[in-house]
Amino acid sequence: NTGYSASVSGCGGSLSGTTYTTGAITAACTVSATFSLIPTLGVALDNTSLTWTTGGNANWYGQTAISHDGVDAAQSGDIADSQNSWMQTALTGPGTLSFYWRVSSEPDYDYLRFYIDDVEQSGSISGAVDWQQQSRAIPSGTHTVKWAYTKDGIVSTSSDAAWVDQVAYAPTTSYTVTATAGPNGSISPTTVQVAHGGTTSFTITPDPGYYRSSFATNCSGSLSGDTFTTGAITAPCSVTVGFAQASYTVSVSVTASDPSATEAGLTTGTFTFSRTGDTAPALTVNYTVEGTATA
Repeated sequence: NTGYSASVSGCGGSLSGTTYTTGAITAACTVSATFSLIPTLGVALDNTSLTWTTGGNANWYGQTAISHDGVDAAQSGDIADSQNSWMQTALTGPGTLSFYWRVSSEPDYDYLRFYIDDVEQSGSISGAVDWQQQSRAIPSGTHTVKWAYTKDGIVSTSSDAAWVDQVAYAPTTSYTVTATAGPNGSISPTTVQVAHGGTTSFTITPDPGYYRSSFATNCSGSLSGDTFTTGAITAPCSVTVGFAQASYTVSVSVTASDPSATEAGLTTGTFTFSRTGDTAPALTVNYTVEGTATA
């Protein structure tokens, strides 16, 4: 029936497709056939939570003859020279993808390859390679991961196939760290997704004439100048900073180098202003000059 595979034995014969041909019959014999449900790709790969698609010149398929777990695995389609057979699924990162793979092919020419977003990753295998476990880091965002068995233009050796089994994906837990600034300044960035156990930093920038007047956080970490670096993030947390207008203490003294003048003529008086304290902001000084005329 559709969706089932057959296993046939007896009378020294062989099965080709759906036809079983006996050997030379020299005595009474019995042919026995058993039928097994063909596993879907998701079942064969031990991950039905992912959506699997397959294509190329022939589809990957589930089978029970060769597997790592002793149950079932996915096998590449039957392809000719210069052809390929692939399967793929989509993952949302960050996270870690693990799987087992195996290949039986022409060494150094026909390969089982792994791709992230159609970019081939290192570690492709070729030749007679038994089951190996692989672990691949998946970055943040949505990504397509693909396994492909590819052949060059000549020669077919060994089983000329590839297998994948026990695909598992573990997303990395991440937390939102939120930063809020009051008026007259800023903090950057304002929102960050941080993986469990990771850290992040924020830069605090007061507007000209203002300073950081308050700082509060329920994230662990340390403040150095206007940079706050969190400790290990294990839960959502937040940072809040406030700003106030800067004020300055200024002292001004006025002295006159020639404090008196007479009617005999004009006398030039020189007045010297000296300023102490914070000299950065502009300062306006208003003053009057008074005197008494004498006969």
